[in-house]
Amino acid sequence: MEVNPTKEKKVTNVRTHSHDEKVKLIGAKQMSIEEAICYIRDDELLEVTPKEVRIRKKELDKNGRERVRRERKNEFKNFKG
Repeated sequence: MEVNPTKEKKVTNVRTHSHDEKVKLIGAKQMSIEEAICYIRDDELLEVTPKEVRIRKKELDKNGRERVRRERKNEFKNFKG
């Protein structure tokens, strides 16, 4: 599921009890460079700045990530059999 917590909630005139529940998000986990290197997957990169260590996807576009995933799956099928 694609989730972007930085996008704002759209305000509509329709109000229901279940939609207005508050969701409490936990802050980002602070990791050292060594911890982040052990944590990342093959499709992710590690960005290191003087103040932060961030993990992000290599392919930022959702459609691009899906295309790369399908290509890797096909490569695996061709390699295996």
